Amino acid sequence: MRKTASALVAAIGLLAAGGVGAWTMKDGVIQFSNGEVSYCDGWALDAASIMLSRQEGRPADYVYDAYHEPSDITRKMRVLFVRDAQAYPIEDTKEKKWAAAEKFSNKVKGQCFKSYIERVPQS
Repeated sequence: MRKTASALVAAIGLLAAGGVGAWTMKDGVIQFSNGEVSYCDGWALDAASIMLSRQEGRPADYVYDAYHEPSDITRKMRVLFVRDAQAYPIEDTKEKKWAAAEKFSNKVKGQCFKSYIERVPQS
């Protein structure tokens, strides 16, 4: 996951290069913009799909691809997510398979938000 985290930081850095800060701090609580949340949710959804496909032995289904072509960054991140998913064991029950997908997805989402905090200035 270290390579994935580094790639997330780099990808977020590309967004930050535009000089736009969006996340804020209110009463000691970090608040993200809808755009930031949507961006991280998209990658988390891809990560969940990749892990569930691994657990179930089928190809990943990328929901958003039906609406728009994935960016080069998204394609590169998917390759890293697939590689990282290989480190997880195949679970034996449906519940455990879904739990593995949720855990993996949450980890990616958390890394994405952390990358925003580290690379995008507070507004």
